[in-house]
Amino acid sequence: METQVAVQGNGNLPANVDTDWGFDNSVSDSDVVIPKLLLMQKTSQLVDDENSGVSVGDIVRSTSKEILAKKGGPLEFVPIHQFKTWVKYDMSSGSPKFAGIEPCSSTNEDLEWEYEEDGKQMRRDMTLNFYVLLKEDLVAHVEAKEKGTTTNLFPCLVSFSRTSYRAGKILATHFFMCGRNRIPVPGTVYSLSSERKSNDSNSWYTLDVAKVGETDPLLMNECREWWKILHNSANSVKVDHSDLEEEVGVETVDTKNVDF
Repeated sequence: METQVAVQGNGNLPANVDTDWGFDNSVSDSDVVIPKLLLMQKTSQLVDDENSGVSVGDIVRSTSKEILAKKGGPLEFVPIHQFKTWVKYDMSSGSPKFAGIEPCSSTNEDLEWEYEEDGKQMRRDMTLNFYVLLKEDLVAHVEAKEKGTTTNLFPCLVSFSRTSYRAGKILATHFFMCGRNRIPVPGTVYSLSSERKSNDSNSWYTLDVAKVGETDPLLMNECREWWKILHNSANSVKVDHSDLEEEVGVETVDTKNVDF
């Protein structure tokens, strides 16, 4: 993974500039942090920051705090790799406090969502996770290479749990069908958008997913390279989970009248 990051991480520089310097290959996979695509809620810290320009319903890249899609606006992406987890919260104080992430598989997917551990009331959220490449990033990278330069191309993680879980199933079904038909998962472009929901208690935003069309063949080589990287090292790379560690950023919707 470190070699690929070095090759693709020189920045957008003119073709006549010598770029074969100023980097090394000593960075460990375990020190690389993959950003998350975050859906902003009323309780998100960035929304509370008056200087951020972020609003509820926006989709933000966690590491740069860049707004990738405004409320309701679609963000096109290509799916690359998927996995499933339990995200655990300590509920003993009345509000969710992040308590860790565990793999979710056929051996433990029937666990209770609400349970007790060491005398504490706990909650575990089944979560569908997908590594994706943003189409805008892909296009910019390929166009730069055609001009003899390059741009940073790096995947993001998008996670679906609780009220967004149904949208994640659309992508999970895509992975399943690609496996049955033996066709590349990145061959299809999807869009990610936010949708406002409400019940008698409050309102919140969920993620929605829709199929856009086929991936341009000119983009598929870059998708293939990142598929190989993540297929071999997805378990060793780190993801920016700072949103989970911030109590105010955790979804706290009253789910009495909400179906998952």
